[in-house]
Amino acid sequence: MILAEYTVDHPILRWTRTRVPDIELTWVKTHTAPDDRRQFLAWVNCDDFEAFETAVHDDPTVTRVELLSELEGSRMYRFPLTEEGKEADVMPLLMEIGGVHEHLLATSDHWRNRTRFPDRDGFNRVYQFFRSHGIDVTLQRLWEETGLNNAKYHGLTDAQYETLVAAMESGYLDIPRECSLAELGDRLGVSESATSERFRRAVKALIRETLDGDQSRSHT
Repeated sequence: MILAEYTVDHPILRWTRTRVPDIELTWVKTHTAPDDRRQFLAWVNCDDFEAFETAVHDDPTVTRVELLSELEGSRMYRFPLTEEGKEADVMPLLMEIGGVHEHLLATSDHWRNRTRFPDRDGFNRVYQFFRSHGIDVTLQRLWEETGLNNAKYHGLTDAQYETLVAAMESGYLDIPRECSLAELGDRLGVSESATSERFRRAVKALIRETLDGDQSRSHT
C-alpha cells in the first residue's frame, strides 16, 4: 500500500472558503445515489456561520446545502454537488482504483489530503486527474507501508504511530527543536492539546513494550 500526503487547490467550495477566511472543513464521507446524485458530508468550523451559509448559497459547486447537526460549536452539513462540482470530484476515480481517503481538511487556501492507494499507479492516476482538470496539486510525502510501518507495531495505535513519525520528521525531537507542539498539531490536523496527549501516550506505549516487556534482562 502507498500513503500520500498532498494539498489540492480544489474548486469544490473554493468560492465559499475564500469568503470565510477562518474556515476549517473536515470531510466525513461521500455518497453517490443510483441516479448519479453525488453529495458529501463534512464538519464545518468557523467564527461566523451566518457568513458561511450566505457564501455557500452562491457557491457554484454545491446546491441545497443542508445543516444536519451541531456539536460543541461545529456543524455538520450535507453538500450535494452541482454538475460543475461533480466534474471536479475525484471520488469516483478513487473508488475505482481502490483508494481510500484517510483525512481531508479544507481551509481558505486548499484541501489537505492524506490518502491510501493500492499502488503507485493508483496515485499517479489521481495525480493526473487533478492536472488534467487544471487543479494544482502539491505532494508533501509519498511512502510505501512495510511491516515496520504497521500502526500496531510495538503496541501503537494509528494516531500514535503517525504522531511519532511526524515528530521525528518535523524536527520536534531535535535539539534545539525545529518545530513547536502547536506546529506539530497543525501538521497532523489536530489541536495542540490532542497532539501532546497522543505523543505522551505513544512514548508510554513504546516504553511498556520495549522495556517493561523484557523480562529476561539481567538486573545484577
